Amino acid sequence: MRNNLSIFLNISNNKFSDSQLYYQYKKLERKLINLCEIIVEKKIISGKRDYKKFLILCRSRTGSNFLVSLLQSHPQIRAFGEVFTEEEHIYWGYPGYNSEQILQLRKNNPIEFLNKVVYRETFPLVSAVGFKLFYDQAKRGQQKNIWGYLQKMSDVKIIHLKRKNILEAHVSHKLAERNNQWILLDNQKELMLEPIALDYDECLQAFEQTKIWETEYEQFFAKYKHPIQTIYYEELVSNTLLITRELQNFLEVNYWFLNTYTKKQNQVSLRDKIINYDELKDKFSKTIWSKFFE
Repeated sequence: MRNNLSIFLNISNNKFSDSQLYYQYKKLERKLINLCEIIVEKKIISGKRDYKKFLILCRSRTGSNFLVSLLQSHPQIRAFGEVFTEEEHIYWGYPGYNSEQILQLRKNNPIEFLNKVVYRETFPLVSAVGFKLFYDQAKRGQQKNIWGYLQKMSDVKIIHLKRKNILEAHVSHKLAERNNQWILLDNQKELMLEPIALDYDECLQAFEQTKIWETEYEQFFAKYKHPIQTIYYEELVSNTLLITRELQNFLEVNYWFLNTYTKKQNQVSLRDKIINYDELKDKFSKTIWSKFFE
């Protein structure tokens, strides 16, 4: 069965010229992955735990959905979404994981949830398993305990995703918040973009807080000598093949051409997205943040 699965998944190593065909394939692939997990769970075949564990560490609007969707197209990788949100929902990115029992386990014992559900025994073909975690997530209740636990799991590889232009991340967050459109699939239409006015103090706080987070959490995981691979969204978009090849080397999986089901949102200039762009540019002109303005 493992050989047959490998042959089937080999299809994803080619580019799809027909988007409808691609989405049909992705649906079938998701169902097959779910079936594989059920087979392991039912002990029909032996699963494995000796895979590479990884964590995608970032703030919001740094292209994490794009990165996760790329990694999900690799048959040897299980890349989960935001599993430690405060919502009564878990963004797995795969079918068959959401249940009331799993939600209760995450709430009452997040460390057991991490070990038994996220980093679970999985299909033998899988070589890397990880999930996405924002700097400001898992800060309340029992969930806050997972940070210290992850820090001491020195075998977890850290993919530190950043955005060079934090203003782009900030305005993207504000627009997504206003439009309630956090991810744009390749077959979806983007909502009409209306420019937004940004507050100077709020921008400054976003710039400073992001830099604090980046430094703090890099040091946090470096303390226990976690392998850390830093990537920038801008480079991931402009040189996807090179960056994804480097990531696959980092995760120690076979090289694969990675596909994505998402597309970039708000593909217009910052000046066109921000009503008071010139005013903000002038206020930040003599600061270290001036580089964020064109």
